[in-house]
Amino acid sequence: MITKALRVYIGDAEDGKQVLLENKNDNTAVLFQSDVCADLTFEEVSTIKKHCERLTDVYASFGVLILFNDNGEKELRYLGLVSGCTSVGKINNIEVFCVTEVQFVELANDYPLEKTNACKRFLTQGTFFFGIDENENNYDITANMQQRFSSGIKTDHRFLWNRSLFTHPLKFMIDINKWFVSLICGCVSIATLYCGSQQARAAILSRVSAERAGARFQVRGVDDEGRVANFVETEQIVALGNKMSTFTQIRGSVPLFWEQTGFQVGSHKITITRGYELTQVAYDKHMSILKSRYGLIMILNLLSNKPDTDEGHLSMQYQSHHDDSIHDDVLMRNFDYHSSCKGGKTDAINTLYKDIETFVGYCGVWKLTDVETNGVQEGILRTNCLDCIDRTNSVQMFISRKMLYHQLEHIAAIGQIEKFTSALEKCWLNNANLVSRVYCGTGALKTANGKMSMLTDATRSVKRTIKNNFLDEDRQGAIEELLMYPSKPLPPIISTSERFLPKSFINNLLEESREFCEKVPIRVSVGTWNSNGGVVYFLGIAK
Repeated sequence: MITKALRVYIGDAEDGKQVLLENKNDNTAVLFQSDVCADLTFEEVSTIKKHCERLTDVYASFGVLILFNDNGEKELRYLGLVSGCTSVGKINNIEVFCVTEVQFVELANDYPLEKTNACKRFLTQGTFFFGIDENENNYDITANMQQRFSSGIKTDHRFLWNRSLFTHPLKFMIDINKWFVSLICGCVSIATLYCGSQQARAAILSRVSAERAGARFQVRGVDDEGRVANFVETEQIVALGNKMSTFTQIRGSVPLFWEQTGFQVGSHKITITRGYELTQVAYDKHMSILKSRYGLIMILNLLSNKPDTDEGHLSMQYQSHHDDSIHDDVLMRNFDYHSSCKGGKTDAINTLYKDIETFVGYCGVWKLTDVETNGVQEGILRTNCLDCIDRTNSVQMFISRKMLYHQLEHIAAIGQIEKFTSALEKCWLNNANLVSRVYCGTGALKTANGKMSMLTDATRSVKRTIKNNFLDEDRQGAIEELLMYPSKPLPPIISTSERFLPKSFINNLLEESREFCEKVPIRVSVGTWNSNGGVVYFLGIAK
């Protein structure tokens, strides 16, 4: 249960506007005034409230959004508030809420509120969630269960979507955990069922990465740091009594430099945008990141294997980079999903599972009894298709269903496997629709065991085409504003993570950079060769 425990007051100050965020439970508050903020005691709150008027009561705050005026020179700050939310269920004593309404309060009188409209639309599409414990305190759900209970990691910054909104209050030593909730983007779907007289939980929790976030045709492939588009970590959770078990999978765009530009209708033209050697470096970085976080890795590539298609060519490049990778311990299994599962027939996935069963069985599932870990998941499956949506959903759901037996074995609920299977199937369907909504703007296609009506599929396909071609830029802009992506490429001396530093500090650093940076001349040569025999001859030489 959650109450509107935060109250917002506004008032006039000698140097502009003041905004007071009060916790009604303990009468403490944070004051925002003149580009600064400060924690207030009970006595200070009582004094300042006399000169303010009540604006609204809200469930939570998620930080201070920093935008810029039209010429990009002035920072505009807005306090972000959760004014509407719905409970999606409990896992143990943690209740998870879906954000349904948000409100922004300008922290100065001359800040235009309409600049927040795009962020407001994006945050209220039903794909943002936060956790609250039994004492109504913020409970960070960015880290998966194995990280939290077995590794002691409480926050996974890859999945913290309002991280940039903490930068302003952090500068003034405000207690972030007390005043702001941690938002994840993706899906939380929880089912409650009964095993005899005991209440059990079955859940799917998907976290979309904020590191290379973007809309479908705006962000593809990998970046120079080895991060990929539409990277999603999905946990299947079952809990009964004092026991819990999870099975985790990941998905992500093909880790090469590629894109799809132009008007996208029907077949989408794929362009490889970076040379082979530079791509290999980013590919190897990506695999290093995965191994450091998850252990053993197996790639499931669901792209077409037809060499005369764009998708087939991308798949061949993928395999080639894998073969040349320094990570020869990473396994790869190619499975042409469309060719193998024509007409909605998914029997071929059984054959795929037999090929990977040994690896999945070795990785195992994570197990917990009370607070003691009884077993950890040693590795992970990385699945991809082109968009990492429809085909990936189908295969991940199938594999999770197979691993459910091992999870139920730990919580002593094997006799209830049909009940858990049915509940989780609905959770997976919800997961498919929400993850698709984040990346594509619509729900998924053919997600319920491949049995979705042709009319629904056709409707969603048309919606995808319209949204991807005409509305993606607006959505992409909202994502970049929320994550505080720079409007211009950062200079080489500023890393991506350092974009959260104050703009004035970055500008001063750049001005003084000549004192600690050295310019080194380089030579770039560009050549053109006439293959004198057409594409076939040229490819023959290249091989």
